[in-house]
Amino acid sequence: MVSILSNVKRQLLQLQKRSYMIGIVQKYEPDFVLFDHEDEQILFQNVLEKDLDIYINGRWEKGKWVGGSFVQIGSVTYELQDGEKIRVKKNLAYSFQQVLEELSDESFTMFVKHLNHLSFSIYDLLYGHNQLLFQKKGASIYVFDNGEQICAVQHFFERSGLISDRFEFTLSTGERSIITSLTM
Repeated sequence: MVSILSNVKRQLLQLQKRSYMIGIVQKYEPDFVLFDHEDEQILFQNVLEKDLDIYINGRWEKGKWVGGSFVQIGSVTYELQDGEKIRVKKNLAYSFQQVLEELSDESFTMFVKHLNHLSFSIYDLLYGHNQLLFQKKGASIYVFDNGEQICAVQHFFERSGLISDRFEFTLSTGERSIITSLTM
């Protein structure tokens, strides 16, 4: 999927916490498997086509799969070893990415910064229904989980002349907040 996010949106997404899937390499001849921080197996097919980072000598190095247990780091081919840590950028759900692309930079920034203020990341999305894909006026629902609490977001929108975005946030603690953006 080709992303059409603006530079403002792209920069803010790069700052998001929990935007990477991190795994530990375990060799099982002839292949190897990745396990996440909760010792759950990560499907290798989900990461083979992506760029990845390898934790080497106390820092993350950018790499690309070249086959088997080999990764290209710059001009060097490197073989992954048992117990090494790798990370892969998470994907956003297609319908959620679509709403983020649809939002103005102002609405996007306001939404993401408020979500971050509540200790959530865009990448904490558990469930989303983007009604904006089907209607010019309505509401969409998104549910986020940061591992400590849940945040339900209702996005009320209008796209007929007036461009209106209102986000209502409700935390599992009962705390509620609303942000709004209007554009003619």
